[in-house]
Amino acid sequence: MDAGKSAAFARRVGLSKATVHHWLRDDGTPTLGASLQMAAHAGLTLPDLLSGKLDGWAPPVPNSQLVLDLRVELTGKRSAPRTLDWDAIKAELRSFMSLSVPISVAEAGRRLNIDDRHLYLRANQEARALGERWKRHLAMQKRQVLAEARPYLIAACSDIAMEGKAVSLREIESRVPAAVLGRIESLFDVLVDIKNELGIA
Repeated sequence: MDAGKSAAFARRVGLSKATVHHWLRDDGTPTLGASLQMAAHAGLTLPDLLSGKLDGWAPPVPNSQLVLDLRVELTGKRSAPRTLDWDAIKAELRSFMSLSVPISVAEAGRRLNIDDRHLYLRANQEARALGERWKRHLAMQKRQVLAEARPYLIAACSDIAMEGKAVSLREIESRVPAAVLGRIESLFDVLVDIKNELGIA
């Protein structure tokens, strides 16, 4: 195998050149793992390999088709770089500003198949306007969520205080639906504000 080249054979079976050299020059004995590797690559059973029964055996023929495939993959031509029409892209970004539901710059980039950082570089005015609209949308959503959740939280805090218990997240979670709590950002800070508002220590 490998035309008697020990370095090539070592690479084939996943061992160091020094290990193979030790077998050949110093009467070293391959380990069981190494023997299994050699048998697998030679197309022999382990008993035939260890006993030296090589009658009718021939070194395996390399798969030339596999080599050809790899060469095609490695030397394949790159696709031509994408040409971007920035005037059209800016117009598209401006059209996103009129959507009934605001979108982020990252979402705009996904829709246009352009990295959002590239949008800030080449269409900064449009990207910044889109980003500010998205921030206002998020802030409005946060206010809406909090407005819907406050009655639940106020009622829960009042009940807990009347029972002589401390207002804790565990008590709140047992009294307020998870669907309500799951939408609130910075729940701990919100509870502190409500406790102060209700005069609860």
